[in-house]
Amino acid sequence: MTSGTSKAESKLTLDIAKELWDYDPTEGTFTWKLRDKEHFRSENHWLKYVESKVGTLCGTLTKRGYIVLGYDGSQYYAHRLAWLFVTGEWPSEYIDHINRDKSDNRFDNLRVVSSGENSRNVSKSSRNTSGQVGVSYCDQTEIWRARWSNLDGTRGYFGRSARKWGFDVAKLLATEAYEKAMEELNQRGAGYTEGHGLPTTTPKFVEPIKTDKKKVHMGRVASYGKVHWRVQYDNGKKSKMFSVNKYGEEKARELAQEVFDEISKLYTEEKL
Repeated sequence: MTSGTSKAESKLTLDIAKELWDYDPTEGTFTWKLRDKEHFRSENHWLKYVESKVGTLCGTLTKRGYIVLGYDGSQYYAHRLAWLFVTGEWPSEYIDHINRDKSDNRFDNLRVVSSGENSRNVSKSSRNTSGQVGVSYCDQTEIWRARWSNLDGTRGYFGRSARKWGFDVAKLLATEAYEKAMEELNQRGAGYTEGHGLPTTTPKFVEPIKTDKKKVHMGRVASYGKVHWRVQYDNGKKSKMFSVNKYGEEKARELAQEVFDEISKLYTEEKL
């Protein structure tokens, strides 16, 4: 994500945002607010909005694990909106999720950082083979390497040959060099977190299950650190949600599946 205020953000003021949503900084959640009829094309549209959305959680989980909210044809990252709601200004740089859960937008979990600082709280890549972020092995040169970002923007490097030192010893030396560099950089205020390099806790994106008529949808969704199995129907106007925190993963999905099957059967019988 780019830093700085985007073109879409420059159009959305705090006053407008507060007309659309309520933000709970403790829970990290956004809910739809009651709006005047004048904002809708007709009274019928307004009544449907009041019935189906007002007071409910809003936001969509992206494949990258972030929550986004939509308004007037644009999408806004919930973590940046959270910063706007609390401080009154859009963040000038990156917003980092301290616990690395990109859907957890509690204000205490957010901090403004530079690009370099943001990279110091990353999760370990799925391609990582060393078990330590910043440490890797080069097959061509047979060297274990440790690499990191210094405070002045330059790259730090340490390497040891597996042919000279032995595979395991070279790996150990590179890992120790990386950990020592992290300790020294943090003493100078680098901001590497304890979670740097650990697996992310962001719930995995699950593609929704759909009927042939695409009028009933079932999927696993995350909203601000809380995970649910949700069934949407009547073209998305109605929904039923079952909390994973409350029921557990298997039971929540089982309950959602029962509702999904029941509503799908009704649509089939009524030939909607």
